[in-house]
Amino acid sequence: MRVSDQGGPCHAIIMPSLPIGREEIMATISVRQLNDHTLEVLKVRAAGNHRSLEGEVRDILESVAAADTAAKRKSFLAFVDRLGLKARRGGPTGAELIRKGREWHLQKIRKL
Repeated sequence: MRVSDQGGPCHAIIMPSLPIGREEIMATISVRQLNDHTLEVLKVRAAGNHRSLEGEVRDILESVAAADTAAKRKSFLAFVDRLGLKARRGGPTGAELIRKGREWHLQKIRKL
């Protein structure tokens, strides 16, 4: 197990992406205190997928982010459906969502 120079807990260091002209410099993440077993599992997984360790970790992180985005979209579409709006290209307008949301809440209050 790796420890910090000060002997205390370490945290991931994230450097955000910055736009430079038309190009964007991608973010960099440094993960500390990763135990040896986890590192070895990641290396084996990377080799099995014919990727570098960095490429494997990037793929894992991108997959998690994509799944989270898909889950939020599914939740949003279910909310739109509950309001009785039809999902269409571009989705409902903000005004439609606010109006339908207010109507939905008023119906809930009236039932109390």
